[in-house]
Amino acid sequence: MTGEGLPSRGASKELNPSDVVTRFTRVTDFPSLRRHKYVAGMATIETYARPITIYRYRSLSGSRAPNPRANEKLLEQELSPIEQSYIYCSTYRELNDPMEGFFKASQRVKKRPDYDETVELIRNQKLALGIASFSETWDNELMWAHYGGAFAGICIGYSVTKLLEGLPNDHALARMAYGDRPYYLGLGPYRQEHRTRAILSTKNVKWSYEREWRLYAQPPECSRIRSLMLGHSNFPTDPHLR
Repeated sequence: MTGEGLPSRGASKELNPSDVVTRFTRVTDFPSLRRHKYVAGMATIETYARPITIYRYRSLSGSRAPNPRANEKLLEQELSPIEQSYIYCSTYRELNDPMEGFFKASQRVKKRPDYDETVELIRNQKLALGIASFSETWDNELMWAHYGGAFAGICIGYSVTKLLEGLPNDHALARMAYGDRPYYLGLGPYRQEHRTRAILSTKNVKWSYEREWRLYAQPPECSRIRSLMLGHSNFPTDPHLR
């Protein structure tokens, strides 16, 4: 990585502490700077590109509704948010990943006298959060199969800009991070509720096909629907869709 005031990786010049721009916080890659644990300031992560529309796949029948009466109830449950302009938020325990909400604490965190209280606080915050899941794409066959009622459900498109405009400041829309390890809970200058959201925004790389975004909120007053798509199994008589 190169940056203002930093030579490229192939450069032979050894860095001095004064060469480092103050926005870098922890120094690990430069031997001459290892004695300086921190440099003033802190780098930030900025996202310059975001999707125009995010999509929510919903089932209207299937295994979640094994009988006609249950199908009618499920249909009402899924169509009501569209008609009344809100988004239904689940709890993390209702999500389908059995490893949802797991994290690994660093040894320094575990040695803190308030570690047990921190774990309990994170647990309570996870239970209190409302979570709505979205995808960056509407034409993912696996998503239609797994979340769109085996192609018999619907996919709702939401304008990201209008969705954010309709949400209070304590709500958040986050892109999921995928990896082969659970979230690493270390010491850092983060608010506790942000840590909880970060834990819930980390999933195993096997789920990366979902290209998921998550809304952390209670149901907002305005859903800002942009489009609505039906799965092809809703049209069994159309030869072009069978």
